[in-house]
Amino acid sequence: AAAAAAAFRAALVRRGVRVAGRATTGRAPRDVLPLALDLSEPLAEIVLRMNRESDNFVAEMLLKEVGAAVAGRGSTAAGAAVVHDELNRMGVPLSGVHVADGSGLSRLDRLTAKALVALLRAVDRDPSIRDAFLASLPVAGVSGTLRDRLGRRVTRGRVIAKTGTTSRASALAGFVRRRYAFAILQNGSPVSYWSARAAQDRFVTVLARP
Repeated sequence: AAAAAAAFRAALVRRGVRVAGRATTGRAPRDVLPLALDLSEPLAEIVLRMNRESDNFVAEMLLKEVGAAVAGRGSTAAGAAVVHDELNRMGVPLSGVHVADGSGLSRLDRLTAKALVALLRAVDRDPSIRDAFLASLPVAGVSGTLRDRLGRRVTRGRVIAKTGTTSRASALAGFVRRRYAFAILQNGSPVSYWSARAAQDRFVTVLARP
């Protein structure tokens, strides 16, 4: 909101409109008349783009939005606290888990395979979010970050999963044939990108066999 307000103020100044003070955030009075309304895409579409293409910026902004919507503070810390509470409510084991940001790029982030699989199972049991979440995951050999992976007949179209890659970690978590929920987390300093990916693909291929 602050960035949008600053951009709007700058646009007014460029057009010769005198603006007193600086752009700030706050609550709008109830009796004001909106001059324009611009709605975003539905949340399901935003999440689909975020997960399919691994869009870290969108992930960070959504975490801040969660903080603003639930805690009244649009910060990373507020959003992370909300996520932690929601994971706890869903029954996800939080030992060894720390959410530091929305994208997973922070070196302070901590996850366990047990927590990820528990989260996947919880989402799969929740009809209010299941379909949108499953539709957002890259499909092996077909879409997103798995477009060029797991393209063999046994896995193509039968694995949906989210990738995660940094110089020190590589991860893959999702579903195989909707029978198995899985999570693979690999760490190193640095982690071998190609070796990690090859190991993940071999593991998933074994799960996908009839």
